[in-house]
Amino acid sequence: MKNGGYEEAARLIADLTIEQKVALLSGKDFWTTKAIGDIPSITMTDGPHGVRLSQTGLEGEPATCFPTASALAATWNPELAHKVGEAIGIEAQSLNVHVVLGPGVNMKRSPLGGRNFEYLSEDPYLTAEMAIAYIKGMQSQGVGTSLKHFAANNQEYERMRSSSDVDERTLHEIYLRAFELTVKEAQPWSLMASYNLINGTRATESGWLLQDLLRDQWGHEGIVVSDWMAAAIGRPAAVKAGTHLEMPGGSPETTKDIMAALEDGSLSVEDIDTRAIQLVANIIKVARLARPGVTYDVDEHHALAKTVVTEAITLLKNDALLPIEPGTIKKLAVVGYFAKHPRFQGGGSSQITPTKVDTLLAALQNIYGQDVEMYYAEGFRADGSTSAHLLDDALRAAKAADVTIVAAGLPSEWEFEGVDRPTLELPAGINKVIDTIASSGAETVVTLTNGSAVALPWLDKASAVIEGWLTGQAGASAMAEVIAGVVTPSGRLSETFPLRIEDTPPYPDFPNKTGHACYGEGVFIGYRWYSTRNIAPQFAFGYGLSYTTFEYSNLKVSSETPFDDEVMTVRCTVTNTGKRNGKEVVQLYIANHDQSEVHPERELKKFAKVALDPGESKEVVFELSAKDFAFYSLPRHAWATVAGSYSIIVARSAQDADLETTITMQARHPEVAAITHQSLLKELAAHPRGRKIYELMASQMARAFGGDDAKKYAENTDTLLTLVGDLPIGRLPAISGGLMPRSFIDGIITYCRHDKGFHPLESFAYYKEVAALIVRAVTQRKP
Repeated sequence: MKNGGYEEAARLIADLTIEQKVALLSGKDFWTTKAIGDIPSITMTDGPHGVRLSQTGLEGEPATCFPTASALAATWNPELAHKVGEAIGIEAQSLNVHVVLGPGVNMKRSPLGGRNFEYLSEDPYLTAEMAIAYIKGMQSQGVGTSLKHFAANNQEYERMRSSSDVDERTLHEIYLRAFELTVKEAQPWSLMASYNLINGTRATESGWLLQDLLRDQWGHEGIVVSDWMAAAIGRPAAVKAGTHLEMPGGSPETTKDIMAALEDGSLSVEDIDTRAIQLVANIIKVARLARPGVTYDVDEHHALAKTVVTEAITLLKNDALLPIEPGTIKKLAVVGYFAKHPRFQGGGSSQITPTKVDTLLAALQNIYGQDVEMYYAEGFRADGSTSAHLLDDALRAAKAADVTIVAAGLPSEWEFEGVDRPTLELPAGINKVIDTIASSGAETVVTLTNGSAVALPWLDKASAVIEGWLTGQAGASAMAEVIAGVVTPSGRLSETFPLRIEDTPPYPDFPNKTGHACYGEGVFIGYRWYSTRNIAPQFAFGYGLSYTTFEYSNLKVSSETPFDDEVMTVRCTVTNTGKRNGKEVVQLYIANHDQSEVHPERELKKFAKVALDPGESKEVVFELSAKDFAFYSLPRHAWATVAGSYSIIVARSAQDADLETTITMQARHPEVAAITHQSLLKELAAHPRGRKIYELMASQMARAFGGDDAKKYAENTDTLLTLVGDLPIGRLPAISGGLMPRSFIDGIITYCRHDKGFHPLESFAYYKEVAALIVRAVTQRKP
């Protein structure tokens, strides 16, 4: 934010009493801030896949219900995310809403997460790319966003008191990374501090998270708003840490807490002024962007929602049955409660009151018209249960038809804020309907409506399976067009579909019920887990079929030995080798072969969605810089790119390797680790100057072994290092029998640190005896 914004805010609060300043830091009611003096009030409301303007309950003003985040990410198309953000921003302006609460960029740690439908992916990079586009789209319309839930908010069970216990590297690489990339690139108006604790500290009260990291390191210029009621306890600590706005407002208790903290000195007037100035500057900024009287075309936004869904729908299986073009069949059975009563969004604070809703049955009738005789059977109830009567009707309809479409999915109460899913399975009644029809010999197409991965025990029996996600109010029409071949499916999974819940990274401790969720799988979530541990999923991250085929070729890199301060390019050619138009998602993964740290087998770094006509080829170009090869280094407490070998993998999913090459990264200015008393002999051997010392010591150590070992180790001192390498040099005096003083180690450290200074081993008369003693200590040999 320009300094002028803060200067104006400072002037506005200068004449306020301390009580008025404190009052600014909590809302007026459930959705608005307080207007005090010349400081205006603004309105916030839930999102993120539409505007949910509601005063009470879940029912809100009509607004376009766009596809949920899980569907949006499955498009792998940031341009569509930008358009959705723009459209929601326009609708927010039309409803006099200043800030829409979203998007959500928490990682999908387990498919059982109750709000997974609100989150984009299991991968931080894909998540960030989609969130950045969405935020830029919405904020281009003068409406603020609230990036949530900050941070590590990955289960619904006891979410208001559970601590996410995450190690430093995992926190930065996985659970903070999407927030970091999005903040730096898109500058969301606000971040929403989550309910949970992080390593024992409430997110709303973490100065490290909200000030040191978010503002000082990442450069966020907006504000932090509490999740609703998250700051009701510990309000003074939240203000101190960097939470600007407590929501909802209306309770005097937390204001009293702040005033008491000012009296006892745990909060200062400067703390209040800092938060108030930052808050007011951002309130003014978004209030001035309001455009009263804005309108929008309901049909146009409905059409956009449908366009998004056509790119989100993911074809999981197709035994040459799809597409079913008009004129190719005479009779069609449609089975399933959801065909007439679609599930198109999750439950809870994101629930939109749609402007209109398409149904699959009506959409299919519209496409096939009078030329196809259509049968409908409910098959199962809204809760997923069935009965002998419902099952008989469904089977009768299937036997009478050429093809049967089963509209399956998860019941609404299984994907609801505040509750994690009970199982990876679909309801038993739905599985029974699918299994019965598919086992009867009927050509069976299963469509799925769900916000996260599900198990498919009948997969081998179904002819085709289409993942439809929770695709918003226009999803059913888009699904019908995919079935009929009006459009070619181009969605790709933004999360792994496991075979069993037992295969998932946090199993069996999800959701954790002890109050401390231990993220013991570390950086290995999602495809990082499956590929590194060689566990076969049902469907891999990035997977998705098409009605056409694609071929990859001509992988080229601009340099096989790039330096870490260079931008390198990766090029490949993608060709549509089929007979239909189609879109392919080209995915670039990097595998880090560094042995000093444990790394995932591969990580997504770039992607591109490419539209191709039959027979057409296009060159896809990616640019990679050092940050794309970086990992979070615990010794450095920072991101680092190390010299060494990396694989560049271009593929159509996280399980594939259509094209692959290896590069060797070079360091322009090699980092040299300082030698200290805690340094190991192997680290001394790796040091540019320390290597000389180690070689002298190693030659004597080799002789001390005697026999064939002496010759072997003398010829290869690196082999010797496998035996003695883990010995800290500061321990050498203790095993030297009094021959080696500590000053000798000080001399080694000085020598390694500076170009000047003596060579300690050349000036030490007893280094041969010391070397022998080291060998004795390591090998437990007696003199």
